[in-house]
Amino acid sequence: MRRRKTGTVSLGIAPYLNFPGYSEFRIGDYQHELGLIDSRFAPVVPAPSPPEQLLTGMWTMYKPLLSN
Repeated sequence: MRRRKTGTVSLGIAPYLNFPGYSEFRIGDYQHELGLIDSRFAPVVPAPSPPEQLLTGMWTMYKPLLSN
C-alpha cells in the first residue's frame, strides 16, 4: 500500500497494474512502462565466493597446464 501511494505522489499518476508487491505505471507521451517491485519479492542472489576460493579454483584449473 505504501509503495502505491509513494508512486502516485512521486509520479502524479495512479498505477495501471497492481499486484501485491508490484505496481506498474505508464509514463510519458510514448507510455513507457515503469514497474516497482517490493524488495521482499526480489530474487535471492547467492553471495559471491571469497577471493581465496576463486584463486584456489583457478590454481586447480591451471596447475595441470603449467606442469607440462
